Amino acid sequence: MDVLGGISRSQVEPLIKELADRLSQQGVYAHLRLIGGSALLLQDVTTRLTHDIDAVPPVGDPLWNQWPILEETVNDIGGRYGLGPQWLNKNAAMFVPANAEWETIICSHILTLEVASVETLLAMKVCSDRRKDVLDIRLLLQRLGLQGSPESAIDLTYRIYGDDPVNLNHDREYYLSKMQAICDSIATGNSSPQPQPDNRGPYLSI
Repeated sequence: MDVLGGISRSQVEPLIKELADRLSQQGVYAHLRLIGGSALLLQDVTTRLTHDIDAVPPVGDPLWNQWPILEETVNDIGGRYGLGPQWLNKNAAMFVPANAEWETIICSHILTLEVASVETLLAMKVCSDRRKDVLDIRLLLQRLGLQGSPESAIDLTYRIYGDDPVNLNHDREYYLSKMQAICDSIATGNSSPQPQPDNRGPYLSI
């Protein structure tokens, strides 16, 4: 398996399955939920390679307590394929919204693998407030048919996150102005949104 340039869609599941197989030999059941770049790949939102797999167990799952075993196995697999030691990690766990929606793609005697819904991925990208996520937001809006409805996209974000003061660091107006800029850029065919003419410059911080 050639993953030196990054992990492709066709490689995500084989890597997870190999991890689950190795864990099962140690008596550990793998229940993982994918977010980030690997989820975008499995949801066919993008074909862009990812350099790591953001994965979290469900809240309260025994795998949280067995994570050191998982990390050791991840490192072994990473060494075999030339991946970094953190090719699978839970670094983004704190950003998973309470009302996140999941779709099961594998359910077996050694592995349950779920992927964040397209709606959840959009909400997370909106809340990330990073310039590098603008392209993904554009793709997600078009996938959901919301490119002409910034209000609906922000309604969706608040539905997924609720009134979350940890991840929703700005007010609704701020997120709406950013979403409006993205929708306008899609409508006009521009590759990137332009900052709104207010003092906060909502796209300067993405």
